[in-house]
Amino acid sequence: MKKTIALLMALVMVLCLLPSMTLAANSTGHKISVKLYKVVLDSSKPLGYQDPELIETITVTCTDSTAHSGYNHFVNLKDFYPTKHDLSTDYWTGWQFNGYYEKGKDQDTFYSWTSDQVNATANVTGSEPYPCSKNFYYVYRDSKPTPSATPTPSATPTPSATPTPSATPTPSATPSPSATPTPSATPTPSATPTPSATPTPSATPTPSATPTPSATPTPEAETFTVTYLDGFSGTYATY
Repeated sequence: MKKTIALLMALVMVLCLLPSMTLAANSTGHKISVKLYKVVLDSSKPLGYQDPELIETITVTCTDSTAHSGYNHFVNLKDFYPTKHDLSTDYWTGWQFNGYYEKGKDQDTFYSWTSDQVNATANVTGSEPYPCSKNFYYVYRDSKPTPSATPTPSATPTPSATPTPSATPTPSATPSPSATPTPSATPTPSATPTPSATPTPSATPTPSATPTPSATPTPEAETFTVTYLDGFSGTYATY
């Protein structure tokens, strides 16, 4: 009997608590706390980004109607705009709303007047603000570009020794010009000789007498003998 009474009392207590739990789960306008982190992409790091830096913890308001779960709550995205939390929009490339940061899954940047909403998961237990199980990550690219490797300068060649110039020879003394010789006195021309008397030409010789040609010699007659058939012969002369 006592066990039955105890069981009935426990059941009554549970039934009494259900309305309050349902009211807490379905109420609207409750507060949720969210941690904000800044992540800087950095290719020199093993994971491709620097360790997330905690900026602050803010409180946002659930915008759901009364009929919603006690875990999923929607809040305004514009409440996370960087300049509202002393963050710059320079080099801001995206964001994530997750339990941890995962490179490559960034969302695009948004405007301060956006009407979009995000899901802030939180257990409605204890007192407000209820801690969100997610963190909001602001993603920035590195504002300091990786400097290119400085080229190693080549060794400066040792200059060869400057040759010592040979001594400039001292010019020999300019010889004094010899004295201009005094021209000898112009010789007085001898007296023009008197031409000898023109010789008288000898008398023209008388040509010798033209020789009388000797008489043309008479040629000797050439004789020959002719013998005839009848036995007679004759001697003849030719010239």
